[in-house]
Amino acid sequence: MDDTIENIEGRRVERSDIVLVEPLPPSEVTPTSGKIFRARVVRLAGRSFLIQMTPQDFAKQHNVRLISTEDPNTNDNIAINPDLADAKKFDVEAFAATDTFRPAWAFQTRLI
Repeated sequence: MDDTIENIEGRRVERSDIVLVEPLPPSEVTPTSGKIFRARVVRLAGRSFLIQMTPQDFAKQHNVRLISTEDPNTNDNIAINPDLADAKKFDVEAFAATDTFRPAWAFQTRLI
C-alpha cells in the first residue's frame, strides 16, 4: 500500500493509517453540529473520527473491502483496509459498554 493521502469529508488521512470503518446506529446526531453520522473511521493506535457516509459508500469511494452479512436484522457492514488486514498489524474485537465505561457513541469494535 502506498501512503496516499485520502480526503475523507474534509480530513486528510494517510491511507495506511485507516484500519476499518464501522456503522453507527441509525439517527445518531451530534448535539453541537446537528449532523447525522453514519460510521466511525478507526485509525491505527485506536484513534477514530465520525463520518456522514455509510461503510458501503466509504468502501466504494476509497477502494477498501466491505465485509457484510446477509442478515437484514443486523448492521454488520464493516469496511476494512485490506493491506493492513492482510499484514495482521492488529486484532479487532467486539466492544460492549460497561457500567464504568460508556462512550457517547455506540461503538461496535476496538483494536487490540
